[in-house]
Amino acid sequence: MGDIEKYGFFPRIRDACITYIFEVRPVQQAIKQQRHIKVKAAANPFDPDWDAYYRDREKLLKLKSVNEFIGKVLRRQNGECPMCRQVLERCQEHFLHHIDGDKANKRIDNVALLHRDCQLRLQQAGKATT
Repeated sequence: MGDIEKYGFFPRIRDACITYIFEVRPVQQAIKQQRHIKVKAAANPFDPDWDAYYRDREKLLKLKSVNEFIGKVLRRQNGECPMCRQVLERCQEHFLHHIDGDKANKRIDNVALLHRDCQLRLQQAGKATT
């Protein structure tokens, strides 16, 4: 690869007027590396003996796909929904539930990460008791 291919033009926002200054920097600095979790060669998703492996792998993938705060909540819950005890998968929609009902209280011991369906069931159960 020659010197020309090693460099690229990347926009940088200068101020609120959105004027761009193009800077030249190495392409390697502009592209963030993304590491993937490889699947074991012998792993078979249809074999029940490998269920634990795929469950743990899905937990790791979910942790990589969320921000730091949600990651802490997920680690505290061991990657599972506290309502149904199923793994919170990265492709599923999740909901941050505030245990005391105060959405301003975002302490980790006050929030739980739930599946969207579990959150709706919890919400319906709360309406039924009131």
